[in-house]
Amino acid sequence: MKESQGFTLVELVIVVVIIGILAVVGAQTYQKYARRSMGAEGVALTTAVAMAEKIYCNDKQQYYETPGFPGQNWDNDPVLCVDARNNINFNTYRVGADVILGVPSFCAYSDGQNNAKGIRAKCGGIPTTPFYHQLWNTVTDAGVEEDSLN
Repeated sequence: MKESQGFTLVELVIVVVIIGILAVVGAQTYQKYARRSMGAEGVALTTAVAMAEKIYCNDKQQYYETPGFPGQNWDNDPVLCVDARNNINFNTYRVGADVILGVPSFCAYSDGQNNAKGIRAKCGGIPTTPFYHQLWNTVTDAGVEEDSLN
């Protein structure tokens, strides 16, 4: 009787194919979560801008709009004092303010740079009472909404 000397070629090919499939699925999942974590930096920045807007609105009874909105981005606006210069992927922002049906509102935007290109973080606020502001956050990656928080 002949003894087995190792694995057959068919067995080795099957193992290589399975490893290849797992690698492709794992790489796609990793990229998805890496982009989502990059978006978290943008949410942190726009949330900081929202907090500064709440303070400004409580003092001035209106929201602040960054000069040059919507075309100009800021990395450290002198009024809001939110510094984004040390961020890796979201290092600029812009804020639009308006009064809708007599209620002041705002929306802060930050577009991703470097590896986060195509990701946009937005945060906005509408005061529901004089001392409470309803805030919302969204992150979109290439136009597809990833996350929405109230």
